[in-house]
Amino acid sequence: MTKQQRIAIENYCLLVPENARPIFGWRREDGVSVSLCVLSGDKCEYYGGPIWYCTVSGGGGHPRWLRKVAFKELSGVGDSSRGEWGEYATGPENYPVKVYELTRRLSPEEEKLIPPVKDIRGTDEEKYRISRLVSEVGQKNLPPEYMKYFKEYIEENTK
Repeated sequence: MTKQQRIAIENYCLLVPENARPIFGWRREDGVSVSLCVLSGDKCEYYGGPIWYCTVSGGGGHPRWLRKVAFKELSGVGDSSRGEWGEYATGPENYPVKVYELTRRLSPEEEKLIPPVKDIRGTDEEKYRISRLVSEVGQKNLPPEYMKYFKEYIEENTK
């Protein structure tokens, strides 16, 4: 495993928005931004288990280049025979970033390194993880599409 892959699996996410945490993202020398995390929480029921989740954007890269970068970043991890999904996306309105997202199921060996899939929505752990994310990233720096996850938390904590 690469250093970033190790960081992702050792700091697995239980909420999709946690992929915005600074430990999961970096900018390559060619200007492409990468975010790589392991998700073992909400949304995993759609994939049949925990997943590697990689997004790449920017750098003036052609969409095919972004796809190639995503596959390179997931090289050596996961098990595509258990499931692999890739798609081009753009950000929400007023955030026209072109992105390639690659999702791949963990291998059975990798699954042993993390706890079983757990949905923490509506729990104290969810509140803790949201609080940590807001403190690390800052409310103003959260991607707009994540605000729906944090509306209640932000209202409670900004009174």
